[in-house]
Amino acid sequence: MSAVLRAVDSVADKREPPYSNEAEQSVLGGLLLDNARWRDATALLNSEDFYRQEHGAIFAAINAVIVSGEPADVITVFQHLQVRGQGHALGGLAYLNALAQSVPSASNLRRYAEIVRDQAILRRVMSICDSAADEAFGARGKPPTKIIVDLSEKLSALAALANAHKISSGIDAADLLERDTEEPGFICDPFIGEGVTLLAGPPKTGKTTLVRQLMHAVNHGVPFLGAPCQQGDVLFLSLEEGSRLMKKKLRAMSIDSGEFRGVRMEFEWPQAAEGVARIRDWLKARKSDRPALILIDSLARFRLPPSAKANAFSEDYAAVQRLADLCKEFLGLSIVVLHHTTKAIHDDPVAMISGTFGLSAGVDSYLIMLRQSQAYRLHAGGRLWDRDQHDYAIERDAGRWNLTGEWDETFCSMPPKQRAILELLGEGAKTNRTLEEATGQSASSVSHMLKVLLSKGLVSRLANGWEIVR
Repeated sequence: MSAVLRAVDSVADKREPPYSNEAEQSVLGGLLLDNARWRDATALLNSEDFYRQEHGAIFAAINAVIVSGEPADVITVFQHLQVRGQGHALGGLAYLNALAQSVPSASNLRRYAEIVRDQAILRRVMSICDSAADEAFGARGKPPTKIIVDLSEKLSALAALANAHKISSGIDAADLLERDTEEPGFICDPFIGEGVTLLAGPPKTGKTTLVRQLMHAVNHGVPFLGAPCQQGDVLFLSLEEGSRLMKKKLRAMSIDSGEFRGVRMEFEWPQAAEGVARIRDWLKARKSDRPALILIDSLARFRLPPSAKANAFSEDYAAVQRLADLCKEFLGLSIVVLHHTTKAIHDDPVAMISGTFGLSAGVDSYLIMLRQSQAYRLHAGGRLWDRDQHDYAIERDAGRWNLTGEWDETFCSMPPKQRAILELLGEGAKTNRTLEEATGQSASSVSHMLKVLLSKGLVSRLANGWEIVR
């Protein structure tokens, strides 16, 4: 071992694990003064949470005496310890008396118990990380990903434990109704609201093209898919495309480079909790008070690899929950995460999102791009979606997506030439000759398509031509 490593180890060996002797004593003293506070203490602590073993043993004795139905005071607790041969070893009557006299009252006992519990959790963090370090030193071919995933799972479980007994910040329902609260905000109403939006679609569908349009719309304050956008700060984590490909794609948009000024592009970024921490740093470092939009391409590159042992739903939910929690921390923040759909066809578009329903459950909104026949459909939904219409027809033209109206399953799924005939009839065309001239199709081709549309009940004959059945 090098001299530097020996020096570091020697310093680390001298550090004491985190604990508060005063808080431990105050919890025990408060319980001896007022047994009514016993539920406050046991809701947060057990004997193993005390760093000093004698304190843990005294806490267990107080608990046992109260559970037996007797009052727990200095004498009864001492007798309980004496029967088990621990009375004098733990300091005797003198130490129990000192504990009872160490606090003027038990009014702050819950806060003392929280301090003891927090220190115990910190010690467990150290233990988990020490174990992971030992495993890394002796990995001998064990995949680093396995060590990282195991460490992440243990720390996540510990984080859940740490949050389990937070004091409620709830409110009476009647008071809630009377309170003035802001409605959820939208950086692009109605498609991109505050919180996390999952944008899913098959590979090579054009999801990234749509996201680049959104990036430009928010940065420059122009409409997106015909909807107004607030002007805001944009961070784009482009983890799938490199800088050269991104440059090529931006140029293809034929937009002046000045309209992208201010968008922060990142092509490498840490995953999961560390990645969220970096996003938090970026948000805190902003100097403007404009809304913020964060684009992540893609979820697979941002999350940790799923574990074969863990529950798939829980892992998917946790993968987006860290981002959702960040949006609660920074009100008005919008995050869009790109993801894939499966090859399987379902009546419910949400079921086509790759992975479990944990992803759609964990986000606030979702946009799903689907290709059906020769047409493209955008399905929108989620907690913030309050419109009756969920499906829209979109078309790609000159490297951009345009929203052309509500999705009509019959119309949008038919071949383009048939759609063109219907559109022309809807604009006032009636005769075969007019349709032939407008479409450039032969007389026989137009006649065939009209017969197909007639058989579907979409058009009807007139004395002087054709009309749409409305």
